Amino acid sequence: MSQYEDLLVDALLDDGFTLDEALRLIALQERFDSDRHRETGEHPHEIWRYDDDTSLWN
Repeated sequence: MSQYEDLLVDALLDDGFTLDEALRLIALQERFDSDRHRETGEHPHEIWRYDDDTSLWN
């Protein structure tokens, strides 16, 4: 498991999920991202990019 997944599992455990539930949620999200990438050609992390308009940050 990657460091990112370890941190995500820890956060989900802190929110009251069981280990099994946390792992299933991560697997479900990975499957969703993979399907979305296949359908749109968009990388899953592209949704997190901010707009180039820097006025949004002021």
